[in-house]
Amino acid sequence: MGKCLNTVSSVALNLTLSLPLFAQRQMGILIQGKTVTAEISAGEKHLYQITLEKDRFAHLNILQKGVDVKVVTYDANGKIAGDFDSPNYTSGPESAALYSSGKGIYILEIQAQSTDREHASYELTLDRVSPKAVQPEGKIDELMAAFDSNQSPGASVAVVSGGRLLFEKGYGMANLEHGIPLRATTPLHVASVTKSFTNYCIFLLEKQGKLKLDDDIRKYVPEVPDFGYKISLRHLAEHSSGMRDYAALRGMARYEIDTREMFFKMLARQHDLNFIPGENCDYSNTGCVLLAEVIQRVSGKSYSRFVKENIFDPLGMNASTVQDDQSMILPGVADSYDRTVDGPKKMYVLGSLVGGTGIISNARDMAIWANHLLHPKDDADIVAKMSTPGKLNDGTRTTFGPGLMVSDHKGHLEIGHSGATGGFKAHVGIFPDDDLAVIVLANTNDIYSRPVARQIAELYFNAPPKRTRQALVSVVPANAVEDPKPAWDKSTLKLVEYTGKYYSDEAATTYSFELIGGQLVIRPGYLSDMTLTPQSRDTFQGAFGGIVEFVRAHDGKVLGCKFTFPRMKNLFFKKLAGGS
Repeated sequence: MGKCLNTVSSVALNLTLSLPLFAQRQMGILIQGKTVTAEISAGEKHLYQITLEKDRFAHLNILQKGVDVKVVTYDANGKIAGDFDSPNYTSGPESAALYSSGKGIYILEIQAQSTDREHASYELTLDRVSPKAVQPEGKIDELMAAFDSNQSPGASVAVVSGGRLLFEKGYGMANLEHGIPLRATTPLHVASVTKSFTNYCIFLLEKQGKLKLDDDIRKYVPEVPDFGYKISLRHLAEHSSGMRDYAALRGMARYEIDTREMFFKMLARQHDLNFIPGENCDYSNTGCVLLAEVIQRVSGKSYSRFVKENIFDPLGMNASTVQDDQSMILPGVADSYDRTVDGPKKMYVLGSLVGGTGIISNARDMAIWANHLLHPKDDADIVAKMSTPGKLNDGTRTTFGPGLMVSDHKGHLEIGHSGATGGFKAHVGIFPDDDLAVIVLANTNDIYSRPVARQIAELYFNAPPKRTRQALVSVVPANAVEDPKPAWDKSTLKLVEYTGKYYSDEAATTYSFELIGGQLVIRPGYLSDMTLTPQSRDTFQGAFGGIVEFVRAHDGKVLGCKFTFPRMKNLFFKKLAGGS
């Protein structure tokens, strides 16, 4: 007994010495089934010990209460074994896993990255310790343990290889109110995975001689404003058009743009692009909405009918449909949720715009689609084009193919697409050189579907990569926020100069800039205020993750301001007469 305690102390001491010492606290030993509650401050680290036998799997749940934690696990030798951080920030569940290679003391480190209250805390439970799985099926169950509960929303998984469905399973609940489990056959929104279908249809029409990918979008949709540059269908498909993302504009306008009519009204108001077409790339949902419009006008059929007749029906994807009317009755479709500190909360998908999103499917049907992309037969030329990285004007290759994102995972080529909308998450990952595809569809907001799909894919990689591929360039979006400007004399800053009302014709909305408590605050009508933090004279950082830069006349008078944040650059707001 004494020898065991000495060993524990020695391991803990050695690990403590090997880790950063800033705000670090030893919290004791975790016992299975017992919940520990602890307060924690931003920047603080808590260390816990877990005693495991050889070849064990341990799963831990952390309920965040006002704190965003990152979890790092260490093996019995003090080396980092894994790190975990879900996208639910300061509220809701976080999970972590440990895999023991031998009997010993393992360490769990809770890092508080940020807090949103004075007394932030978390609850930690070691809820499962079991023999480590040996087969891929059991290992997938371990990866999905955080969602395998009748009290939680969840996810469905499918794995395809060699033309066969190797694995399919659902975890958690499709509907918590009525206690309906989530199965591999449960329909869910696949969100931006829809873009792969949209681009496939464009290539089908090109193959039929009805359009060309390098045609100007205004040839088919003349309502698109003339920005002074040709914007081709290829630009739209490869996210190099420079057109602002309508979802970003929706955020600035502070009203929904969720119908075709509203979309085109918004589009008609646009004066500027994020960048010259082909000069850069930046993900934009606007492009695929326009491509869906092209499909309808060229084919003479609705987008939903064209996709059904040319993809769903020929492939036998009988559970798949396009929601082009938000009032549609969709039997069996899962609800979506955000898991918070107070439990799961309902989320919703609103809108009738299609092309960038809109398809509802299940894991089994998406496995059929993935297998078709692996073995496309008569349409091999289409898949080859879709999985060819885009090329910018200077010849730089990007990671965006026209319909499929092209990347490398540990030396294995991956083509596919991810999606996220209204609490639904999705990823279809296809590994052509491995004849493998993995599908993850979820109805919970706190899952990273792509990393999970990649972890599952690794279970089926049974050989080194077949060939070394040239690395692709991940292009920095042209609307990326620049580094803050050099320090300036803050005493010269006169915030009152910026107060007043500002109007954007492109967003068709007015913002009020006011001084509140000595800070410059944007008041967008009835929605939440946004505080601005000065970075330099006339440049402010917004709490929304972007930059506001004020524009002056030659006499120094403030004329207006420009908003820049991801997927939208330099949206101009004119200062109205009568402002301070």
